[in-house]
Amino acid sequence: MSLRTGLLGCVVLTAIAVPFFASVMSLIGSFMASSVAVVLPCLFALRICRHQLSRLDAAFAVALAVVGTVVGVIGTYNAIQGILSKY
Repeated sequence: MSLRTGLLGCVVLTAIAVPFFASVMSLIGSFMASSVAVVLPCLFALRICRHQLSRLDAAFAVALAVVGTVVGVIGTYNAIQGILSKY
């Protein structure tokens, strides 16, 4: 419970110290969420199960990784523009 309270306190202090905290969280979220939730699982599946996947499954995993990368890049670009517009 103390770890959770300390972590929440750090987040609150960071939110107070950084005037554009929402934009920073948007940057982190768009970069990390797309890579962790979409791109990396597809790449890991291709790497680990490459001999067991059919060509269709492998093509689907590659296509999904490409789409996830494109969406992540677009989200990251928009978040960076949001941060730069604050200056």
